[in-house]
This record gives sequence, structure tokens and C-alpha cells, in this order.
Amino acid sequence: TINRYQNPFIFSVGFPILHRNPSAMSHLENFVSKEDIILLPVPGIPEQRYRDCFYNKKIVWAGRIIFMQTLCETAAIHWSLRQLQNDSTLNLSILLGWNKNEVIDIVNGEVDRDIKLDINDYFWNKPIFLPYLNIRDRVKLEYSLFWEQMLDIYSQAKISTLYGKGFGGPPLEAAMYGVPFVASAKTGALADCDNYLFADSEEEACKIFDKLMSDHSFYNQTACAYNKYAIDNYSFSAFNRNLNSILKQRGIS
Repeated sequence: TINRYQNPFIFSVGFPILHRNPSAMSHLENFVSKEDIILLPVPGIPEQRYRDCFYNKKIVWAGRIIFMQTLCETAAIHWSLRQLQNDSTLNLSILLGWNKNEVIDIVNGEVDRDIKLDINDYFWNKPIFLPYLNIRDRVKLEYSLFWEQMLDIYSQAKISTLYGKGFGGPPLEAAMYGVPFVASAKTGALADCDNYLFADSEEEACKIFDKLMSDHSFYNQTACAYNKYAIDNYSFSAFNRNLNSILKQRGIS
């Protein structure tokens, strides 16, 4: 945009731009010089001060537009289901990210757009999940949720078992609530956070999940660091602070 001071700048809060995606950056440079492109971290969810979630009973697996076949092949999903088999007090929420009317699945390389069953029935009809049928009543698959519903789920969660990749929208949401997760590499929204947990494989990540579930001190150390980093860098107050600082540097108040 061009402000009233004739000072061209762009405030970008998009994930690809934030990570300096070359194609996105080069596109912006068609309209404004590189030095006038301002990258501003996107705000996360509303700020939540840290509270100890170690004794919470909910495990969360949350993603963006998740295919059912992905769930079948995900070691962290099977780890989560085994936790419920071993502890009758636990429950699991799987957040798929789909709108109810656009659920698709990859079956033998083809896209099946004619899913008639309830998504929970569809999940439990998969042969690979049959060994876990005894815990079905404590597992809930959710389509895209209202904001308040999603925040309510995170407020009850102990751990997020999504093996995160990319920027990390769901892990960032978990971090704001002090809910630990394990990433696939030292990248993404919280990569510079102290006590950041990452693993080279899902199997290795599951071993870290085991420690988070049982070691209260390790859990608190990780969760507290995640929460603080999320607040300091991705809360709405952090966004406003960064924006005000940039405007002040440009002589705009």
C-alpha cells in the first residue's frame, strides 16, 4: 500500500512470505523494492498465560486439510490410540481441518468424493484401526471447527501429537496453550524457541511423546518455553508491538 506520507511498504502476514518464499518475494518485488517489503509475524491465537497442563486427559492430533490415508499411515496416530488403550482416563481429538461438505480421501491413488458415512464411522471402518475399536467411544474426529470450539479443545489438551512440518499453524496454536508437540525438523514458527523438540522420524518423535507423558519436569520445561515464545512472538500484542515499532521507525505515529 502507499500511505499518506508517500512511503511505499507492504505488511505481509502470510506464512509463505514470512518464510521468505522465493517465488512470493520475487512477486512482491515486481511492485515495490525489496527494502520496502516488511515481513511481520502473523498473530497466533489469543494470548494464554501458562498453566500446567500435565494432568489434562486429552491428546490432540490437529492438521490442515488431512486425508484419511495420511491418518492410516501416521505413527503418531497409532501411538495416540495405544495411549488410550493403556489408560482408560485419556481421550483423543483428531482435528482434520476439512469442511464437512468437502471431505475427500485418497484410495488407491484415486480421489473419492462420495463419502456417505459419518467421518467417525469412516475412520473406524478402516481395517488398520480395527485393533483399537475398544476405545472408539473416547476418540472423536472433527471437521473444521468454530474458533471457540477449537480453543476449548486446546484448553483441555495435555499433548499435541501432530508430527509438525512447515510453518506450523496447529503447533503454534498448541504452544499458545502450553501444550507440547514434537516437530519434524528445527524449522517453523517456533524453531528458535528454547527447549524446542524435534525428531528425524515419527518413531523417534513417539519416544519423546513417551517422555512428555511421564516426566512432569521435562513436560513443564518444554511447555513453559513454548508458551512464552508464542506469546512473545505470535500473540496479538506482539503483532501490535512490532507494527508500532516499524511505524515509529518510518516516522509514522
